[in-house]
Amino acid sequence: MKKSIFLIPAVALMCACTPKDSYTVTMSLPENLDGQSAFIVADASGAKLDSAAVTNSAATFKGKITSPALATVMVGGYPYAQFVLEPGDITVTDEGIAVGTPSNDAFAAFNDSVAAPVGRLQKASSEEEAQRVFNDEIIPVSLKFIADNPESPFAPPVFMQVAMYMTPEQVSKAVESAPKLKDNDDVKFVAKMAESRAKTSAGNKYTDIQAEHDGQIHKLSQHIKPGQYNLVDFWASWCRPCREEIKTIKTLYDKYHSAGLNVVGVAVNDDPAETRKAMESLDVTWPVILNGGKDVLDTYGIMGIPCIMLIGPDGVIVARDLFGSQLISTVDKAMATAK
Repeated sequence: MKKSIFLIPAVALMCACTPKDSYTVTMSLPENLDGQSAFIVADASGAKLDSAAVTNSAATFKGKITSPALATVMVGGYPYAQFVLEPGDITVTDEGIAVGTPSNDAFAAFNDSVAAPVGRLQKASSEEEAQRVFNDEIIPVSLKFIADNPESPFAPPVFMQVAMYMTPEQVSKAVESAPKLKDNDDVKFVAKMAESRAKTSAGNKYTDIQAEHDGQIHKLSQHIKPGQYNLVDFWASWCRPCREEIKTIKTLYDKYHSAGLNVVGVAVNDDPAETRKAMESLDVTWPVILNGGKDVLDTYGIMGIPCIMLIGPDGVIVARDLFGSQLISTVDKAMATAK
């Protein structure tokens, strides 16, 4: 969570004065690029929409476009600015700030409103604090931008920046508010995963999954112990946050295993040999299902790991997407009632 999520340049206001289907894009570029060619490249297709020579640390593009498109200025294969190419006068400064047209101006307001929360996110001292900033501040601002600008080419990328952390209800609300999202393949995938998360959220019976390794099928149900609390950890050896949470799980296991807490790991998108190495180095003594793949992730709508869930003695999911102090308090509370 401790990372900058909005890398698209901020924009400012400026009036447009070109014909209704014509654009002018003027931008500053580093002096060492003089003599090279700059290209406007469509983000969706990778097609080169326009080109211009870099002269006197600047490039100017002129042309016509009938439908706004998210595009990037590239020089020497390196991206210098992302903006909406649409009719009007657009200026991109050497700071990568695009100004001058309605779609870009709307995104400017969004960038202004999200700047402070993103700053707090980057300075968060814990995962819990970062999650709070994301859930309480960044996601609502993003949803408002999408609802207020449903046809903006920026709507899909803004959605994708936060979709991984949205609730199924928030995903549905965003998609319904912006018709442009409905036809986007990435958004369709996120919506499908949100449906899977909803089906495997707290209050639902856990869904069995399986993985094949060494010619054998291993099922989650083979390791779930009815009548006991079961902590299930979806993880991978290459995932640093996963390894950190295993330390917490290890503490809980040592504290409650004798009282009936059962722990099961599910390694996903990981080489079994690397999983075993990690198990040894992290002192994982509970069973781990190896070689979990796309089917496992799709079943639970998992878009990021670790994904840790607690299943009750009756097979009903108590909570999921647990981490840090929330993981500890949830298990503590459950085990306090265990018989």
